[in-house]
Amino acid sequence: MVEIDHASSRALIKSMAGLVDSAEGKTRTDGVVTRVESDGTVWVRVNRSTSETPCVRTTASAKPNDQVVVSISGGRATIEGNMTSPATDDAKADEAIKTGSAAKQAAESARKLADSAIGDAQVAKTAATSAAKDAASASKSAASAASSASSAALSAQSAAGDAENASASATSAASSAESAADDAKSAMSSALSALTQLGTVEDVMGTLSWLRDHEVYMPATSFDAGETYFELMDGKYVEVENPVADDIASYYVYDHQATMAGFVQEHLTLTERGLYITMSKPTEYQPDDVDYYEYDVARSFDPDETYYQLFISESGTWYQQVENPVEDGVGSYYVRRCNAGGIRPMGKGYLLLTDQDVRVFGPSGRVIARYGYDIELGDSFLGKGVAHIDGNSMEITNADISERLNLGNWSFEQRENGNLTLTWKEA
Repeated sequence: MVEIDHASSRALIKSMAGLVDSAEGKTRTDGVVTRVESDGTVWVRVNRSTSETPCVRTTASAKPNDQVVVSISGGRATIEGNMTSPATDDAKADEAIKTGSAAKQAAESARKLADSAIGDAQVAKTAATSAAKDAASASKSAASAASSASSAALSAQSAAGDAENASASATSAASSAESAADDAKSAMSSALSALTQLGTVEDVMGTLSWLRDHEVYMPATSFDAGETYFELMDGKYVEVENPVADDIASYYVYDHQATMAGFVQEHLTLTERGLYITMSKPTEYQPDDVDYYEYDVARSFDPDETYYQLFISESGTWYQQVENPVEDGVGSYYVRRCNAGGIRPMGKGYLLLTDQDVRVFGPSGRVIARYGYDIELGDSFLGKGVAHIDGNSMEITNADISERLNLGNWSFEQRENGNLTLTWKEA
């Protein structure tokens, strides 16, 4: 397999790192999107202006009536941020814009890696097939030699020497057959290894497919003989085979930076809790949401905990804080969790990277595993989950064992009559 060189790796990592704005000499202002044309041009009415300004390039998605941030530099207007629908992190988008070209190079290296992996897999398959044929041929040779040895044994009195030679030939043929079989196993192992690595490359190609399906183009402003130009035909961007300078006004160029920024904004969301990794762009909880706070039945008593009671009437339901909670009230009390800084459940699992741990969320939006200085397995909203690992010990709060529990050489087993037996098992 061909590995990605260090230069390509650094380029890909740099494109995904944070996006930092280093532009100088720009004028920034606020504005409202008035319309979006099919060629990608976004018209904005900036503050203190009654006319529309065309923005030929945007690093953030926008639609009519969105409040956006417009940068004007060199006579060109660019949308750098969307205040109505903010991106994950504008600083990171700026860094992705600066490093888009390096990301393209890394993507091309990954595509070459996939082609090489496929070739390696095909070579390995051919070797395995050839080795298998050699093994079959050697096996037939061994069988033939053995038959000759048997015939020679019947005439041992007259041809003892020939029988010995035939026996030696049979042994040699059997050894050759075993060697050929080993070669076949080795070839098959190499083929499987190549296919495994090919799966990794396919994951990279999946990213490249996303980038291809979400390509961003912008109108060309100058002619360069070495540049690749596109024309918008029937709603699709088609590469121009022989571009000429006179037609530059109708040409578009591929915006690598904006495409990579779109990928980052789709799958990475930075909140006050940490960095979320999701399958699609999530939505954060807002203070005015009815589910901004989440309540669950209290299962244990903690004098330092704040408890609530549920009240139901014809006018609706509400939770009210308990002034003087008592332990006997557990079961009728509720505990509250604030969803500030979190994202809404999307019906799919996702990850959260904090400065303390990594948390795995299930499709319902509840934590099902946490990995940090210690490990928590199961929903720990109301205390510890199913299992807790700290240092060299493991605490299990709830376990179901269907047949047997082994402790060293001792075993707890259930009898047919339902009783439990402790049995010593020989080492």
